[in-house]
Amino acid sequence: MPWIFGFILALILGAYMGSGGFVLGGAIGIYLGFRLKGGKARSRQQNKKPPATNYIKVTSQEPSVRQDEWSRQRSSKAPSLSWIEPGKPIKIQGLSIPGGMIYQVAKTQGYPAEPSAICPTLSVGSVAADAYLDIGYYPSYEQISPMQRRTYLAWLAEGRTDVDPGNRALGYVFLFFYGLERRIILEKDTDPRLLEEIVRLLSVYAFAHKSRSLRSYFTQLGHYAGWRLSPQEYRLIWPRLLEFDGERPNQDGLRFVLANLYQTKEPLDWAVAYRLALGNENCRRSTVITKAQSEFWGL
Repeated sequence: MPWIFGFILALILGAYMGSGGFVLGGAIGIYLGFRLKGGKARSRQQNKKPPATNYIKVTSQEPSVRQDEWSRQRSSKAPSLSWIEPGKPIKIQGLSIPGGMIYQVAKTQGYPAEPSAICPTLSVGSVAADAYLDIGYYPSYEQISPMQRRTYLAWLAEGRTDVDPGNRALGYVFLFFYGLERRIILEKDTDPRLLEEIVRLLSVYAFAHKSRSLRSYFTQLGHYAGWRLSPQEYRLIWPRLLEFDGERPNQDGLRFVLANLYQTKEPLDWAVAYRLALGNENCRRSTVITKAQSEFWGL
C-alpha cells in the first residue's frame, strides 16, 4: 500500500514539475503510506479484547482462616498434657511414683504425641519385662508393650536408678529424658531440679554404657538448661558436665562454656583448652593426645 501512494503522487507532481516532481512525489507518497498503515495497526491493537481467563480469586485472609480452623479442630481433639512437678508423688496402676518430673495425659494422643506422656488408661502388665531387653529407638509410652510399661513404671517408682545400671536398656532412660527435653526446651522451664536430674542420670548410666547418644543428648540439654540459668549458676554446673565427655568432647557444649567464661570474665580454663584440642582434627594426632593422654591429664 505505501508503494501505491508513492507511485500515484509521483505521477501527479511529475506532470506539473517534471522529473524533480516525480521523485519528490514518490518519496512523500511512500512516507504517507507507511504512516497510514502504522496508525491502523495501532488502532486494531487497542480495540482488541484480551482472551477470557478463568482466574481464581484468592484473598490474603483465606490461608490464615483455613489454618485457624485446622488448629481449632486439632486442639479440640488433642488431649492436654499435665506436668507433674518435681518431688510431687503420683500413683499409676498401683505404683507410687515419688519423684514427679513426668507428663501425664488423660487419653491416648495419636500422632504426633509426646512420647514420654503416661496414659493411665493404657493396660499395664502384671509381670514386668526384662529391663535389659531393648524397647527400640525413639520409644513411646503408648507404643511399648504392657509388660514394658510395667518395667518403666517400676523404674520410676524405684527412683530412676538401678543397682546394676549396665543391665538397664537405655530406651527406658531416654523415654524419661524426652519429658525433660520437652519441659526445658518447649515449656522453657528453668527449674534447677531438672538440670540436677540430668546430671544425676548421667552419673548413673553414662559410664555403665558405651552409648555416645546418651552422653551427647544429655550433656547438650544440660548445657542448654544451665545456660538459661544465671552465668554464676551455670559456672558451677558445667565442670560436672564436662566429666562425661569422654575422648570426644561435645563441641556444642564447649561453645556454651566459652561463652560463660566470657560472661564471667575468666581466663580460659586449662581443662576447656585441653578439650578444645581434643576436638581439633590436627591436635588429635599429636604425641600428647595419642600416646600420653592420661599422663598429660594427670599433670
